[in-house]
Amino acid sequence: MDGITVLNVTSQEAKEFGYDVVSVLLLCTTIFLFVGVIFFITGSSYLFLSVPFVMLFFFISLLILSNAKLINTYNIYEVTIDNTVSWVELNKHYDILGQRGNIITIKEKTTDSKISKNNN
Repeated sequence: MDGITVLNVTSQEAKEFGYDVVSVLLLCTTIFLFVGVIFFITGSSYLFLSVPFVMLFFFISLLILSNAKLINTYNIYEVTIDNTVSWVELNKHYDILGQRGNIITIKEKTTDSKISKNNN
């Protein structure tokens, strides 16, 4: 944009983990383990044979998802802005992270930040 002077650019990574999915799989694995123990104690054999396969599926899914990391890389800009720049236009394209005197720290908006702003 015209009227913006970039002073410094920093690249940053945001690592996100799927804790919600991992928690659900861990809960399901625990439930199936509990059900399997109950079937083993009561002597019900045909259902007891299927429980280890379901547990194995959940355990493998848990291992895969717990090691999967989503990494988003984005640039953080330290800029100065003159009077010709509209704050509305700047806010439409960038997230303002902070300000130190005349130096403003911004990053480009992503689809995630646009969605979260619209939900609030």
